[in-house]
This record gives sequence, C-alpha cells and structure tokens, in this order.
Amino acid sequence: MIDNFSPNMLKTYESCPKKYYYRYVENISVPISSLPFEKGKKIHALANYYLQGVNISRIETALSQEEKDVWQLLLNNPFYKKDYLKSEFPIMTRLDDFWIGGRIDAIVHDAESYYILDYKTGSTPKNPEFDYQTMIYLLCVNKFLKKYDKNKTFNDLNLTPNKKTILFFGGGELGLGKSKTLEIFEYLAKNFENIQIITISGKNETLKNNFEKLVDKYNRNDEIRVLGFTDKVAEFMSASDLVITKPGGLTSTEALVSDLPIVAINPIPGQESENAEFLESNGAAVWLKKNDDINFVLKVLLNGDGKLEVMRDCIKKIAKPNSTRDICEVIFE
Repeated sequence: MIDNFSPNMLKTYESCPKKYYYRYVENISVPISSLPFEKGKKIHALANYYLQGVNISRIETALSQEEKDVWQLLLNNPFYKKDYLKSEFPIMTRLDDFWIGGRIDAIVHDAESYYILDYKTGSTPKNPEFDYQTMIYLLCVNKFLKKYDKNKTFNDLNLTPNKKTILFFGGGELGLGKSKTLEIFEYLAKNFENIQIITISGKNETLKNNFEKLVDKYNRNDEIRVLGFTDKVAEFMSASDLVITKPGGLTSTEALVSDLPIVAINPIPGQESENAEFLESNGAAVWLKKNDDINFVLKVLLNGDGKLEVMRDCIKKIAKPNSTRDICEVIFE
C-alpha cells in the first residue's frame, strides 16, 4: 500500500485516477519528451549554484539562447536578491497515517519572512496559491523552520535544559528491535548520569516496554522519557544535542535541517547504509557498527571537547545535496 505522497501524485490522481493507478500502483510510466526535462535540469542546477555563490560564468556560456533567456528572467526576479538559506533538499511531514512531501528548489529570507522558490521552466499552476505543491511545501517547511521554545519542551517533559539531551529513536511499527538498539540504550542509562534521553518507540509496544524496564532497572525515571508514537519530532529535535537513529531518509533529513548530529545504528543494506556512509564521511554522523566500542564512541561524543560542535559545523556545510553538483557535472562537462 502506498503511504507517502508527492504533489505530482496528488495532481495526477485529481486529473485522472486511472492514470494515477497505472503510474504509481502498477509502475507503468508513459514516455515523455526529454527536451523540456533537460532544460529544466540545467536551469535548476544553474540556479542552485548561483544561490550558493559558485562562479557560474563557464556554465552560462554552455546555455542555448532559449535557456539564457529563461535564466535572465530568473536573475531579474526580486526574490533572488534575498538571503540564501537552503536549496534542493527533501522535506516530508505526516498527516494521520500518511506522509506527504517533496523536494524544495530553494528557500531564501529577509528580516521579516522566509520564501520558497520553485522554478518552473514549463507550465505554471493556474492557481499557485492553492496548488498542491505550494500547500504541501508550506505545511512541511512550517515544521522545519518553526522556532520552538526549548524551555517549554523541557517543561512539558519534566526535564531540565541544563543537561545534554539525546533523542533516541527506537523504531516504528516494525521497530529496531535488535539487540544493538537495546544494548546502546542500556549503556546510556547505566553509565551516563549527566544526560537525559527522549526515547521514541513509535508503535512498537514490545520495544517500548523493554525501554521502560531498563529505565526502572537503573532508576532513571527522572532523566529518561519513553514515548510511543508522536507528531512532535521536530520539536524534540530542536531541544536535543544528539540523535541516535536508523539513518532513514526522512529522519536523516529532519536531523540535518535541525543541525542535529547523528549516531547511525542498524542501517538496512542499501539506501540506509549509503546514507550512514555519506553522513559519516562528511562529518555529520558517527556510524556505530556491530563491533565498534560503544563506550569509546559515546564518551567521545558526550564527554569530549567540542565534538558535537564540530559535527554541527559539518552539517551546515552539507546543507546542499550532491544531486545538484552531479547534474551540473553531467550536463556541462
């Protein structure tokens, strides 16, 4: 069953439910002309390089006249004079039992507001204010950019703002119910009295019970909160100093947007292990592997001299995904 939706999926269903069924349920796609798509890729890549302050003179010379005209229109847009924040990053949020999201082209801001930029080299929405893409992006970005009151978060959980706070994801319905997850959690509860932990077990009641037993075992009810399903992940991330989680795409993205260092555990081979490798190689995460010394890794992070600050600096440097750079290298090499 499909449980996550993009603006294009919703638009397709609204215009033709049968087309939606063949495209997204049966995975049967209709060939489309590549020329408009290639033009769109070039303009998107060029725009993101420009916003990030990269010298684009060589790239501009490779544009066709039509592409140059489109690029000039974009440059003349007053929003391009505003301060750059982020570009080309995936966003997602939950609505009941479903996820909706997409990939924002760019966000800029001034002293008063944030602005979402979405480049259209083809058709534009008839009513942009009520377009699916506009509404979904605004809904998602509102969570990412909202400034949460950390003191209120701590008060609501009956925790203190004066201790390092770890956000510990224990898994969703299927869970991370592997021995490594409980081993790490137990090690933290047993050996680190100077920290507090917000634990999220999702819908995994068995894992939630196991966490609660360990909290009782080490008498840590004052410093550790064990929660089930919650829609306050963004709020908890804003109040935390470190997140321990599987390196799934959504959680990793939310952590990066929140400038939150990551300890990656139990990645599934494939996309999650690739995420863990990418995040670790760029200094944004530590991948805690099966035979790694938990004691050493956690002490370096939690008792070390500024390791978390270094990781936060690294996160800021990788705010732009590599996809834009890869596209540019393919098109303009």
